[in-house]
Amino acid sequence: MKYIFICLIFSLHSCDEKSSLHPELEKVIQQYQSKIPIPQSTDLKNYVFMYEVNFSLKNKDTIIRIVRLPSGIPKNSSCYGIYQTEKIKQVVIYDEKKLGEKFIEQKVRNIALQKYQLSEKKKHYADYPPVYSYKVSGVKINLVKIDTISDNWIK
Repeated sequence: MKYIFICLIFSLHSCDEKSSLHPELEKVIQQYQSKIPIPQSTDLKNYVFMYEVNFSLKNKDTIIRIVRLPSGIPKNSSCYGIYQTEKIKQVVIYDEKKLGEKFIEQKVRNIALQKYQLSEKKKHYADYPPVYSYKVSGVKINLVKIDTISDNWIK
């Protein structure tokens, strides 16, 4: 029981202490979050807004995509997180092929993930903000594309 309690304290502590992310990744997340913030409207307080970072491979290049999610993550999701500091809002990371290892200093799956899981009891919102795509060169992350799926998103 004592071991479970210590693990619980550690996972809660790791959620909001020093970042487990490389400063370059944290910087592009901050930039995206400043342009696409979580809505503060009281009409939307029952929605579960968060950010997703996804590492993928395209023509041998590592691509990072960042998007704001309006309704949380699937229950059995393979993401890591929640990453959250004073500088960045709640973020989950998908990295199934381990392409982001140099940017994720500590892969965590903490108890805070439960708060952001999709459920029938939580409201879902159809929101399609721009998706920012970045190309990785060494430890540099360069914006290469902004996909605007719809102009109908909460600004």
